[in-house]
Amino acid sequence: MLWTADTNFDLDKYDYFKIVQPDGTMTASENRDSLHRDDYARGVVKGTTYELELRELGRWETVLRTNLMDTKLRQRFCKIAVKSNGKVETGYALNELGYGTAW
Repeated sequence: MLWTADTNFDLDKYDYFKIVQPDGTMTASENRDSLHRDDYARGVVKGTTYELELRELGRWETVLRTNLMDTKLRQRFCKIAVKSNGKVETGYALNELGYGTAW
């Protein structure tokens, strides 16, 4: 399973690119080694570069509002194509984006 996220809270950037194996083992890229766009992501995990192309199948959105933040969160269930080491694999992924402010 692949899990990508891209969030901004005020001027602070929070993002990740994670790979979860069938046994539950999870590895992640360093923040500097992940890049996100709406339908594309790239991450370097343990020296291997992964490029993802996403096609949205379903979406959930909400606004998270407290005294300390005002953020829109979007989660999408997507069909995914993963390119790595000259191979392309397909499957499904959760894509999460959040934009907002923190006080």
